[in-house]
Amino acid sequence: FNKDNDAVVHKMVEKEVDDLSNEDVEVEISKVTINTLFLITVKAANFNIFFNAFTHVNTPVLHARVLFDKVTLTCMACDSGADLISANTVSYKTEKGEYKKVEIVLGKKIKLRTDSAEYIEGTEKFVALAEEMRKYVFSKHLYRVSCDACGCRDACVGYVCEDKQLEVNKMYSDNSVGKIRRCADCVYPESFVIVDGVPFTTDSVFFDVNTRRLRVNAGKDGGKKDYCTVCGRAFYREADDFNDTCDLCTSLASDDEIVLRQQKALYAKYAGLLPLRYRAFKKDKRCAEDQSMIVFKIQDVYYVFDKIAALVAGEDYLTGKVADGANGEE
Repeated sequence: FNKDNDAVVHKMVEKEVDDLSNEDVEVEISKVTINTLFLITVKAANFNIFFNAFTHVNTPVLHARVLFDKVTLTCMACDSGADLISANTVSYKTEKGEYKKVEIVLGKKIKLRTDSAEYIEGTEKFVALAEEMRKYVFSKHLYRVSCDACGCRDACVGYVCEDKQLEVNKMYSDNSVGKIRRCADCVYPESFVIVDGVPFTTDSVFFDVNTRRLRVNAGKDGGKKDYCTVCGRAFYREADDFNDTCDLCTSLASDDEIVLRQQKALYAKYAGLLPLRYRAFKKDKRCAEDQSMIVFKIQDVYYVFDKIAALVAGEDYLTGKVADGANGEE
């Protein structure tokens, strides 16, 4: 329809309805005549868009199709291949459940057009509408995710869409927890780990020698990571626990007869690791071990043998540790 058509239709219905009325008038079309029919074949311009800093893949991340003044922009990183812009139109649903369509009008100045109005670039309403489109459409695609270099690999950069993002917890030095994003399909175990069903960055967790599993550096119960004053290994120390040694080293102070008998037998097994001057003419000699450590206690002096260090580095010596308040030989 053009203005002439509108005038003819208005003339036809003006006797049927008052100008001040909002009622609809039904008009029956009895005949339609095609004046001219054009069949035009045009070639749309196609563009593939790459991100040079994208270290994951070397395939396009966006595809643009331009037909006359209409642009369609498709996200190639999504499994579904979602259209961000379809023939200059951005469609989305707000938090309130409203469906919106915004047309991008290209010209000397970019305009945004809704059903109700047209907003020119630079105005407050233009900025507000552009921010709304960013929030509900563009922010869900090609979010930049970066990981720092480590001892195992170089720095890595990815651009992932919402369905391939993972929100990971990161614990800071003050034990506060923030959120960072990672690629959900990341193949590098040093990027993040799952602890009790929750993803954490690897610097937010540690291996607890007491429970033999990964623990978060600090818990909501007030407990936190600590280091054994004897063997130096990390363990989770509860908020109300005043013991500064891990379970293995603590067991060497046990008064239980069965435990004492087992530790003395273990000492006899490993006594050859100790120089003779450390064990001669000494009483109260006992020993305890787990998967990675052998710890001797001779009177008030502790000696630690690191099994892993001995295996990996070929070290075969003991390190001395004097218990608090004791006078022993290092």
